[in-house]
Amino acid sequence: MMPLIALAAAWTDVAQAIGALLAIPGAIAAFWVLFQRDREKTEAVRQLARQTEELAKQTKHFEERERYRRNEIKPYFDNRTEVPQMNEEHWWLEVVNKGGPAHVIRPINQGNGIVVQCDTFAQRGEKLRLRILNMAGPLPGSHSFTLTYKDEDGNQYWQRFDAMVDGIWPHPPTETEPVA
Repeated sequence: MMPLIALAAAWTDVAQAIGALLAIPGAIAAFWVLFQRDREKTEAVRQLARQTEELAKQTKHFEERERYRRNEIKPYFDNRTEVPQMNEEHWWLEVVNKGGPAHVIRPINQGNGIVVQCDTFAQRGEKLRLRILNMAGPLPGSHSFTLTYKDEDGNQYWQRFDAMVDGIWPHPPTETEPVA
């Protein structure tokens, strides 16, 4: 009886060995398939990374172009006359637009009965003529006022001016949120 058990044990060992030999090519094939998939996914990730880099470069380039364009179209008024033409009732001042076209929305008066009147549009290089009136009497020796205007894209700015007997001093324009 012993030999029958030994024969059965030997037979199961042989069957296990054959099964193991048959499993080796399957395991190798499975590893190869996984390796190929991993390689494909790695390549896909590389392509996505390249596309992301290219998109980031394009976005940066677009933002630089947009910033340059906004700077090019931004209106900026500078003093044109050193001494205003004036009498007791009003001053005439001229400022030149050194930036893009400006659509003047309104002059903002600083109070005290003084009113600022001006043209409503100035191209690059054109003069904007300002008239300052005092509804309460003679003009004081100095006055500050603010112009609100838009560029050709609708971006809104305000710019403060200090007008004095000896000239007009503009401050740099500041971009603001549009007023509805």
